[in-house]
Amino acid sequence: MMQTTVKGAVGPYRVASGVESPIRLGQDSETIVTELHGKYYESSLRGNVFHATMTAGVIFPAVAATAANVMTLANPAGSGKNVSLISFDMVVTTINATVATGAYALNVNTNVIAAAVTGTAIVPVPALIGSNSLPVAKPLSTSTIPAAPTIWWPFGYKETGGVVTALPISGVSSFHIDFDGLGILSPGTCVTPQIIGTVDTTNATVLCAFRWEEISL
Repeated sequence: MMQTTVKGAVGPYRVASGVESPIRLGQDSETIVTELHGKYYESSLRGNVFHATMTAGVIFPAVAATAANVMTLANPAGSGKNVSLISFDMVVTTINATVATGAYALNVNTNVIAAAVTGTAIVPVPALIGSNSLPVAKPLSTSTIPAAPTIWWPFGYKETGGVVTALPISGVSSFHIDFDGLGILSPGTCVTPQIIGTVDTTNATVLCAFRWEEISL
């Protein structure tokens, strides 16, 4: 059996382009690795990362609603790709002073053979801005999902009496989630931010955004 010996050198050193050099090691024999560009640079450059943001603030419908949802990101059946969620943001744009106590959560449809999600298309923006890259995922506003979804990721709350004039819920202006590989939409599934708990038809008006990477199966 052929064996290959890989050697390294401890400490920083500089070499010219095209010159062979040993792998860099730390003083505890660990391999030293640093990022050359941002985390999603290569995926963005290759046209696999996208952004989608609502264009106007919307009030959440009733709890576990199937219609008129503020925003849904759907991976259509047969897309041939997994949609790996990168981040989600929700900004509170206006609020009613008499909101009821409740919470916000991301909800998912896990039935891969359910009916397709419908709604008003939101124009996606590729992370390589100015390119012609188009996603397979469908970001939609005022969306209709096939059935009441399953609660997946609670991310915020609101409470009666927790509203300050000219400030959003409890003084929090926005909610942000970094998924870091913990949320992947397989073909035929979708994710939707919704209100949970108490129905509140005078709820805050919100603006939502998703960022995601598309990876071939």
